[in-house]
Amino acid sequence: MNASTAIISTLFPQLVISRTQQPFAGLGSRDPFNAARPATNAPYERRDLSSLLRLVTWIFQPLAKRKGVTLEVNAPVAGLTAVCDEVRLQRVLETLLTNAINFSPAKTTITLTARHDGNRLLFSVEDEGTSVSADEQDNVFEDMDNPLIRFISDNSGEDNELAACRRIVNAHGGSIKLHNRANGGECYEFSIPTVMPRLAISNVA
Repeated sequence: MNASTAIISTLFPQLVISRTQQPFAGLGSRDPFNAARPATNAPYERRDLSSLLRLVTWIFQPLAKRKGVTLEVNAPVAGLTAVCDEVRLQRVLETLLTNAINFSPAKTTITLTARHDGNRLLFSVEDEGTSVSADEQDNVFEDMDNPLIRFISDNSGEDNELAACRRIVNAHGGSIKLHNRANGGECYEFSIPTVMPRLAISNVA
C-alpha cells in the first residue's frame, strides 16, 4: 500500500476504493486510472455519498491542476444518503469529471454539485467549455460507436463510457441527461432515488 492509498484508507475507511494507481495515464484516456475495478457482490447499501464526493474531488484535483482548470464542489459535508452501489456511482462521477476536464479550456471552472431534491439525490457536473448540439445531447449516451460522442477513448471501438453511466444510473432507478449552460459550456446531470427500487444490476457495466 502506497502513502496515498494509506491516507485515503484512513480518511475514508467505509469506502471501497476502485482505483489505486496515480498519476493519471493521460487526459485523453477512457479512464484516468490503470488499476482494474474490483468485483462487487451484493453492493447495495445505505451510504452517505458526501464522503464519495470528497474522495473523487481529492483524486481529481491533480488532473484539474495539470490542465489549468479549477475544480469546485458545491455539496453538504454530510447527509447525502441513499441505498446504492457506491463503487459504480464512483465510476459515473469519474467519467463525468474526466470528460469535463478533457474539454475545458485553461482558466475555467468545473463545478460538481450535489443536493437533495425531494426523495432523490441530484448530481451535476458543469464546465465552461464549448456547448453541444441538440443531436449530440440526444445521442451522447447511446451504446454505440457514435462520432458525435465527445468523450475520447484511446482505443477505437471501445465501449462508450457515457453509455455505461446511463446503464448504472438507470439501474439505480435514476436518470441522466446532458444540456447546455446558459452562459456556455455543458452540464451533465443525474439523479437517483434515496431508496432504490428492486432492480437487477448483474448486467450493468
